[in-house]
Amino acid sequence: KTSIVGTQMQRWISEFVSQTKNDIKVREVVSEPIHPSNNGLIRTGQGLTLADGEFYWQDFIGKDYAVDAFKLARQHGNPDDILFISESGMESNLSKAEALIDYVSYIEENGGKVDGIAAKMVLNLNSNMQNVSELLRMLAATGKKIKVSDLEIRLNDSQPSLVALITQGDMYKQVVDLYL
Repeated sequence: KTSIVGTQMQRWISEFVSQTKNDIKVREVVSEPIHPSNNGLIRTGQGLTLADGEFYWQDFIGKDYAVDAFKLARQHGNPDDILFISESGMESNLSKAEALIDYVSYIEENGGKVDGIAAKMVLNLNSNMQNVSELLRMLAATGKKIKVSDLEIRLNDSQPSLVALITQGDMYKQVVDLYL
């Protein structure tokens, strides 16, 4: 299984990147690799009842799947392509951000090159903006390019008040100000 899955990952990345390299210069190579329980481990499907089509490279190739993915994307893309790794939930759990930063170091120690880290953030009106600030500081300290690839501020109300809408707008502005 390991050989078959590894060969298919290699085929998928090499063909996709080669066929799109004239149009795509910035790529998200690995998305959400850290386990949701944030135990510092790589996301896996082991012990879960997987939905149809749900699949984890880690379960077949191991932790080095991301190393291989970055090497392949770099090899089959353009020399100046910008390659990202992304993660969600870091704004509410900074230790998950630490785990991702450690994984980026692991990828690079093993021959992959990560250009940037993307954060997917889902906030609400009660979110801790200090955590958002600290997350962006931690990511910036890596020296990598930083991107907020998703930003959602939920109101959790089907008929929000004007105050809630204004607060939501203020929170979007705060995140943008922190990011810039």
